[in-house]
Amino acid sequence: MAAGDILWVLTPLNALQPLANAATPDMITDGSTPAVKIPVLDFDPTVKEFAHWHVTVPSYYTDLGYDWSWKGATDNTSTGSLALILRTLVLTDAIVLTSDLGIEFQSGVARSMSPPAPAINKLKTTTVGTVFFDHGVAAGDRVIISVERDLSDTNTGDLQLAEVVIQEQ
Repeated sequence: MAAGDILWVLTPLNALQPLANAATPDMITDGSTPAVKIPVLDFDPTVKEFAHWHVTVPSYYTDLGYDWSWKGATDNTSTGSLALILRTLVLTDAIVLTSDLGIEFQSGVARSMSPPAPAINKLKTTTVGTVFFDHGVAAGDRVIISVERDLSDTNTGDLQLAEVVIQEQ
């Protein structure tokens, strides 16, 4: 595996919703006939909401760390910044799965972007940034990935998440 190779593409359709404060699965419909439905996760601007994914580290991972980016839009005309925070938690041997795993206390890395004007429903991708987890994960490890909206962003609309892309550093 080489730097920049994609490990996982996390989509709204394979997200798990937490029992509380979950981002809402939604569909955007285009203007064509027949209409195309585009799945998104809808994160409100004033409520901390989450989405989770469970992945397994592939056998070809070289333990160099990961970068991430996300693709999304806003549902209104606000051109203020949109931001997501990503956290990870490795499920280690002997972990009690019914305990408080504490994913909300794991170090998070924010990634933001400013939507193009006029902003309503215009898709944009963030840039890839710094390594977000490089803490000794190994091939075969099971990892929970959590994404939440950063409520300090300045966009007043809902954040419509289309995908999260995770690639090797």
